[in-house]
Amino acid sequence: MKQNFLIGGVILSPLVPQVLLALMLTVILSIVLMRLGFYRLVWHRSLVELSLFCILLGLVVVLDPLGIIMAILSPHSGLAPFSFGGLTR
Repeated sequence: MKQNFLIGGVILSPLVPQVLLALMLTVILSIVLMRLGFYRLVWHRSLVELSLFCILLGLVVVLDPLGIIMAILSPHSGLAPFSFGGLTR
């Protein structure tokens, strides 16, 4: 089970860094698609971007079963370094 982490006295879910990573990937992908002219082919750009975010968030959550993203994005979270569901290094 992934552990919660602490930032400024606030306990955050392990999903928070995954959402932030998916958001960054969505912004990067959106810029690339805009430069390629992809958005001229779609009817509703906002729906496409929301769909991309949902797909990328699902991929990040599925591909990160040990909480590696959480350890990378929050190295000073107050937990043991590289704590993956009870396994510490």
